[in-house]
Amino acid sequence: MISTVKNSALAWTLAVLSVTAAVVLLMRLLHTAVEIPVAAAASTGISLGFGLLFLCVIVALDRTKLHRVAGTKTMWAWAVVAGGLIGPLIAIYSNDKFDFEIIRVSDPETYRAWGDAVYGPLVEEWIKGVLALAVILLFRERIVRPTQAFFIGAFTGLGFQVTEDIWYAITSAYVDVNSDLSGGVALSLVRGLFGLISHWTYTGVVAVGLAYLLGVTFHSANGAPPRRGRAIVRAIGLCALAYLTHGLWNSPLTFGLPAVATTAAKLTISLTAFVIFYVWLMRHEKRTVAYAQPPKVTEA
Repeated sequence: MISTVKNSALAWTLAVLSVTAAVVLLMRLLHTAVEIPVAAAASTGISLGFGLLFLCVIVALDRTKLHRVAGTKTMWAWAVVAGGLIGPLIAIYSNDKFDFEIIRVSDPETYRAWGDAVYGPLVEEWIKGVLALAVILLFRERIVRPTQAFFIGAFTGLGFQVTEDIWYAITSAYVDVNSDLSGGVALSLVRGLFGLISHWTYTGVVAVGLAYLLGVTFHSANGAPPRRGRAIVRAIGLCALAYLTHGLWNSPLTFGLPAVATTAAKLTISLTAFVIFYVWLMRHEKRTVAYAQPPKVTEA
């Protein structure tokens, strides 16, 4: 498998794009970071710490021990790199360009209120989804269950999430008029604390939808695969779930509650949706794994 990946045009494309993106991101970040080295280092450290924490959370969700299967960690590493380097760079330029074009044709007040909720997820989920799909296709021979796609999507989203957190924290520190250190650290902590339901969950859900589109599905209780139409509907539903939960978090909706209660309500709704999805995923995963086990031989 490793030699196949090394000889793959897709692998080389992802590798070249990742290196290029790393250089561009570092140049842009260092241009700002050298002006506020302590704040930049503190913000980066906090974001990386939360990233490590969420990595442990994702691995803990691997109830059928996929990480012990040969080649799985390599797939996850490709996902983190692609999501953490290529994704944020494309998103930075795409969001800026998208903002400029949408403002020209929409009501400015509506856009200021709903732009992040409607267009932010549209741009970012598309970018992360394409990168997750690229990694899935790169290792297509090994992707036989939707759960494997979920973890590729989750690690793609995690890489994106950590880089985005570092980017925003350093930018916030640089423009803070009171204290660059407190500005950067505060934003890093806020984004980290609310990162439990963030890009890694959204992209994980999208990746399962993409798996269904590719024909990688869970079979029904009688062992039959779902009909093509049903698989497509399920794929669309999963992608819509990721978009809507992302949009809800970015939205100006308050539900008539104070700011802290609003944040708690949005977090609760998103967490509940993800838990329901995860329970569904693991129920089918464990059933599939159980069917794949050879029958036990009973001694006479």
